[in-house]
Amino acid sequence: EKAAESLELLSPIHVLRRGYAVVERAGQAVPRVKLLARGDMVALRFADGTAEAEVRATSRTADADETK
Repeated sequence: EKAAESLELLSPIHVLRRGYAVVERAGQAVPRVKLLARGDMVALRFADGTAEAEVRATSRTADADETK
């Protein structure tokens, strides 16, 4: 039972319920901001549904990992 609880906490749906969202473009998750450009249309997936958005600008953090 403890293992099942631990797995549930790691579930993507559980993460979304905590207030996070997944950014998708063409049905694929976008893991890095460097993969987006101004004008890209993306879907934002929340625990309770989705929203469409257009990228207006991007910026990267100073400690962004260049190797990924």
